Amino acid sequence: MDLLAPVVTPVVESIMIVIKRHVGYLVSSRNIVNEMVTKMVELNAMASDLKRKKEMNVAKDLLIPHYVPVWLEEFVRVSKEVRNISTVRIGCFNMKARYKAGKRASDILMDIDILKKRKSEIEWSDEPRLLSRVHSTRPSTS
Repeated sequence: MDLLAPVVTPVVESIMIVIKRHVGYLVSSRNIVNEMVTKMVELNAMASDLKRKKEMNVAKDLLIPHYVPVWLEEFVRVSKEVRNISTVRIGCFNMKARYKAGKRASDILMDIDILKKRKSEIEWSDEPRLLSRVHSTRPSTS
């Protein structure tokens, strides 16, 4: 038995980590979904601020960072995923729905945190937008 303990203990511990994570989705699904909804409200406020800033820069003919449209597209994708999580069916005995809602909400929480981090990395400038560009490979003949 003493020979098996050093081999079996790390294997059992690594399996228990995976089991605990999946049981956590099941047990804490309602808490995870509530946290996701709370963070989504914050993300909606960030998105509206970003849209307003973008519209102001367009009106003033100022440069818009290239990452803003990408961030807004990701926000739309995440908000669609949040709307697709059914919180109505999460009952006491519907284990499959609770597990799926908890797992999806946990994944969306990670996406929300990534979006928040990326939004803080967006740098706005007061540079004027280039009004015209000439893309010509031929020399001018005039």
